Amino acid sequence: MRAPTQLTDGQSLDLLIEKVISQCKLFEGNNPLKTNTVLQLKDKRIAFKTV
Repeated sequence: MRAPTQLTDGQSLDLLIEKVISQCKLFEGNNPLKTNTVLQLKDKRIAFKTV
């Protein structure tokens, strides 16, 4: 993830996130929630991985 010191006008944090890594246990076996999260992040071109 890039870490700018200041956002420019019109720039939002979701433009800066490139990858999300999460623990599997956060989803507590809720596969629809995990699938929805993966699809939403994919739409924003953000890589998602669980460990």
